[in-house]
Amino acid sequence: MSNLNSMRVIKDLKEFVALWNQNDLLFTYKLLFYKSGNYPQLVLKQAQTQFSLNMAFDPCSEVLEVSNFQLSEDPHLEKVCQPLYDASLIELILQGLLLLMFFAKRIDKEEIRFTIAVQDAEHLARLQDLFETTSVIITIQGRRQVFALSTCTHWHEEFLERVESIKIDLRQQLWVKQRNSSTVRQYFQHQNRSNIKILEHLNNATNPEPLSKWGMIISFPQGSNL
Repeated sequence: MSNLNSMRVIKDLKEFVALWNQNDLLFTYKLLFYKSGNYPQLVLKQAQTQFSLNMAFDPCSEVLEVSNFQLSEDPHLEKVCQPLYDASLIELILQGLLLLMFFAKRIDKEEIRFTIAVQDAEHLARLQDLFETTSVIITIQGRRQVFALSTCTHWHEEFLERVESIKIDLRQQLWVKQRNSSTVRQYFQHQNRSNIKILEHLNNATNPEPLSKWGMIISFPQGSNL
């Protein structure tokens, strides 16, 4: 995984994120790079929510081995506006997966393999239809959930089509929520949406919208097993 320590690769990854078409996204993103010991880490940060996705890698693996895929989020947004909260988490995860697919192909890895603690795997388990295989293994660190994603041309194209389908459905669902959510409506109508900080903007909200379980306010496409 020394490839991630290459300035050229890091530059390519940051450019890949910077070139995402904002017309196809609900939120905007920035990519950060860190190194903790021998383990390189990428942090995909969502500008409007300040949520982030932290990804760490095993430098000794022959595949792109993801040892950490952890969300960092603020539950206050869920209390104030759950549709935006749901949408922000789903899109952040999807963009993280797209980034990893680009990264794996950039460094000529034939597979992306997530080996993460079961308690940290719920968000990926909800998207298990995107993966080629899923399983649970026992390690000296305890139970680990394994998700495998091939980067071969056929699977890559199918993966991109599935992700795009989910993102279209996500935008449509959130757009419909404007009817009953003034917060969602204000977000879509904001003149400078790319620079708004949602939590700061809603800090003085006095009428939080009703809560529901994640995925029930903003749900996944029909036909998935989520």
